[in-house]
Amino acid sequence: MAAILPTVPVEMPDLAGQAFKLQEYRAEQKAAAAAQQEKARSARSASIGLEKLYGQQAETGQLLNRFKPEVQKAFDEAVRAGEQFAYTGLDSDKQAYLQNMGGFNMLLGGAKFHTENFIKTRDSYIKDPSAFAVGGEDFMNLASDYANTPASVEEIVDVNQIFALPATEEYTYLAPDVMANQGVQLANNMADMFSPDGVSYDKVGFMKHAREWLPTMFPVNSKAELQAVLYGAQALGDGGLGLNRNPSQQDIQRYATLPQEQKEKFKQVYYNDVFKQLEPQISTRIGQPKEGREDANIDRRSRNYMDLTPRTVGIADAKYTPPAKTKGGKTVGQGEMKEGKSRDVSMYELPGNLFIKTGLYEITGFGKGEDGTQFVRKRRRRDDGTYEVVTDRASSSDLNILLNKMGPDAYYEYLDF
Repeated sequence: MAAILPTVPVEMPDLAGQAFKLQEYRAEQKAAAAAQQEKARSARSASIGLEKLYGQQAETGQLLNRFKPEVQKAFDEAVRAGEQFAYTGLDSDKQAYLQNMGGFNMLLGGAKFHTENFIKTRDSYIKDPSAFAVGGEDFMNLASDYANTPASVEEIVDVNQIFALPATEEYTYLAPDVMANQGVQLANNMADMFSPDGVSYDKVGFMKHAREWLPTMFPVNSKAELQAVLYGAQALGDGGLGLNRNPSQQDIQRYATLPQEQKEKFKQVYYNDVFKQLEPQISTRIGQPKEGREDANIDRRSRNYMDLTPRTVGIADAKYTPPAKTKGGKTVGQGEMKEGKSRDVSMYELPGNLFIKTGLYEITGFGKGEDGTQFVRKRRRRDDGTYEVVTDRASSSDLNILLNKMGPDAYYEYLDF
């Protein structure tokens, strides 16, 4: 008969409970790790100024529409890079964030500078429109176009590409008394012609010559002509220029585009005022009888040109910059002509009967700068009967003409070292 063994109850492990506790433990560990990561992210965000970056977004709203697109784009890129680093903590992400942050701050600073400059210029125009060579409607169009046309990154960071308006040109008249003094100097230079004996002076003959000479000093479409036109318009009360202010840019443009016959009317007013001041200063007697002058050895061509008196004038050279070329020699773009630095030149004006004719033009004056640079003044008759007058460096051909026409005594007196 088989033995009967006593039964002992077997306690089964609580697998489900253990699994729950393990899951609960792991959840606690995961939560703790997440909390630690969040704490680390917060610390990183604080260390790189991510919260400050969010705060700067409000500043973009104060910018001109012109600058907002690129600044907003830089802001978005900086935020994305900052959040990426705050999440990963990787050094590479930190470097990317710092670079994006620097780019945004550079753009924001440039945009604020240009915005402030625009507001300052706009307020200056509103305060005194006459200080600018822009009319009200043109200003509104310029300002609106500038404010609402998107700018490139290059423009935003360039502090030289600012919104600017052309200022009204300071316009000063060549006063009639100044021109009359030049006429007196001309009379002195022509003493040999109108006073052969050095005592009596042919005033009538000189004044007739002066009436032919004066218009040559105001060539058509020159700045000098416009000065005379504006003077005459002001003297006649035409156009309301006023006696106590510079003409506005609108005044200047209007009178510069008048038909030539109207310009001549205003110029004549200027000429008349010059002659009113010139004529009383020309005497019919200029001195005592001269002693005989030892001029037998002077070249006969030079005798009429001796004893000229210079006047100092400022002359600027025109400087030409040729267009750039590629390595293959292909021309890129266009050349550029700029006015160079002005220099003082002692110029000798020739009386009309001594103008040196070349066939293509007449030489009406010549001079020499302090550095020895030689200049000639030429005039050429246009098809409409008016004259074009230019002053430029003397070419070798010009100098040969002067030497042949004036003779060596006069030439070496004025133009050579």
